[in-house]
Amino acid sequence: MTYKQIEATRELRLWIGQVIVPTIGVSAAILANPEVRRAASEKFEDVKAKIRRKRVRAAVTRLSLFIFFSTQVTGKHAKLVSEKFPG
Repeated sequence: MTYKQIEATRELRLWIGQVIVPTIGVSAAILANPEVRRAASEKFEDVKAKIRRKRVRAAVTRLSLFIFFSTQVTGKHAKLVSEKFPG
């Protein structure tokens, strides 16, 4: 075995022992208790909703910026050059 292979194997072993096994253990403990499982499920749904809200807000911001930068200002009047939103 080369030194690179030895180091890769060592890193994999450390990941398994310090990240993967504890994650599985905590997940099993959470799923074993119905009350904790319900609370974790609610928190997970809250996080999903927050991510969705941020994605929608980002899309609206991109649309607003596109409309702002696609206008041509002439004196006091603003003329919209294009209303098409790039996907």
